[in-house]
Amino acid sequence: MITHDVEEAVFVSQRIYVLTLHTGSIKTELTIDLPIERTYYIQINSNFKEYKETVLKLTRFESREDVFTVA
Repeated sequence: MITHDVEEAVFVSQRIYVLTLHTGSIKTELTIDLPIERTYYIQINSNFKEYKETVLKLTRFESREDVFTVA
């Protein structure tokens, strides 16, 4: 599955691949170690929040890096 929604990715995935902005190569592979049977309440789990924040930081860094390269 491909998605741009970080929360959805963490919720439904067992593994997430973060791609680089321009080349489309794999920047990072994250294994999501949460129960396979997930309910809405997993989103308040501290591990869920950590995975979400990790992915957001990786994508934010990529965006900032791109801005500085262009400038």
